[in-house]
Amino acid sequence: MAAKPLIRRVAPVGPAIDEGRTRVYYWWLLVAIFFEYVRPGAFIPVIGAIKLGTIIPGVLLAVTLVAPGLRPWGDIVSDRYVKWLLAYVALIAFTVPFAEVTLYAYNALTDVLTHLTLFVMIARLATSLPRLRGIFASLVAAHLLLIVLNPALLLTPDARSYVTGAPFLGDGNDFGLSLCILFPLAIEIARRPHGKWGMALGWASVVCILLAILATQSRGASLAIAAVIAFLWRYSNRKGLSLMAILFLGIFVLVYASDSYFNRMATIAHYEEDGSAEGRIHAWKASGRMAFDHPLTGVGAGQFPAMYGRHYRDDGAGKWLTAHSMYFLILGELGFPGIVTLLVLVLGSPLALLSLRRRVLAATHGP
Repeated sequence: MAAKPLIRRVAPVGPAIDEGRTRVYYWWLLVAIFFEYVRPGAFIPVIGAIKLGTIIPGVLLAVTLVAPGLRPWGDIVSDRYVKWLLAYVALIAFTVPFAEVTLYAYNALTDVLTHLTLFVMIARLATSLPRLRGIFASLVAAHLLLIVLNPALLLTPDARSYVTGAPFLGDGNDFGLSLCILFPLAIEIARRPHGKWGMALGWASVVCILLAILATQSRGASLAIAAVIAFLWRYSNRKGLSLMAILFLGIFVLVYASDSYFNRMATIAHYEEDGSAEGRIHAWKASGRMAFDHPLTGVGAGQFPAMYGRHYRDDGAGKWLTAHSMYFLILGELGFPGIVTLLVLVLGSPLALLSLRRRVLAATHGP
């Protein structure tokens, strides 16, 4: 009698989509994601001149609005977190007509709508694990190319370098945060069986991402990657092996990280000795005042620096400051409805992830 399989066939956890009919749209989406993060127009003027970065996702969105065989719109909108995401976009749109500097609010809305477009197309097209891994690979490849195109980031760890080519990731804090999000996705790719050289390349990508996080010298990114690693270890099935890997990474950090990195990390505990940290304290206090002055609307999307400099600056503080924290930024710009919406999205994400994990494990191993 044949032995029973140790693992049952995984039941689908999403809608069944005929991926053969939508393959061309999927590859088109990967190109759109790559263009959004790398922004090749910053390096090749002709690409910037013809606005390929706008044309590629825009035409894809128009095509997928009517293309058959995609995930139904009802399945996407029925998700409660999608509803909260749409509410967040609506809050931003509401502030545009009333903003003190309308152009700033309009630019903020445009940026959010660009990423909402990518989110919608991913939700409609990435309907299987292989396709999700393709999204991960596209994001990892885009960030690795940015690292290659900005060699000073890794080659001069004593200095803080900015990233050319991706305006919304140009600041080291933003780039570091994006890399923290990518870190577990890169591990997922590296763990897949795709040959000896493919596996070596995958793990090399993981190490490169970790080095780049350290090279940004971002205190927020350092705390974030520590939280990511702790989360991965907590839900790992091989805690002993994972702990050894974490210890190895710790030694690696001690060897690679520069003195300036450790000096910046020390200011987390002694923030009063760092001018940048002091500036953030002033900005965060101003954020609270903005929210209490405008509890339902905030001062408007994209308005924080201008409103701080004109109306909320403390004596002796810098004139034009941003919040350097998405929580305080949203609190000041969108008021209490904005911060509630953001917290639901941020806290709901790991909860949804753990719920999906339980469903997948139940489908894999059975009751």
